[in-house]
Amino acid sequence: MFSAQRNLPIRLTGSFDSEDSVANMAVRIANRTFKVKDFAQVTRGYVDPAEFKMRFNGKPASASA
Repeated sequence: MFSAQRNLPIRLTGSFDSEDSVANMAVRIANRTFKVKDFAQVTRGYVDPAEFKMRFNGKPASASA
């Protein structure tokens, strides 16, 4: 049974151009195939807390391409 009260972070690899492309990706769970959107709400945002932190001269920094 799925619960709306649980967070399930998953890591997907591939070329995604939108939240919909992630939501429509097929995943296999217990010999059944589901789309991510069947069991999760897909949103775009920042990882909190940040996984990778940049520093310059010992102070927090950010970068852009």
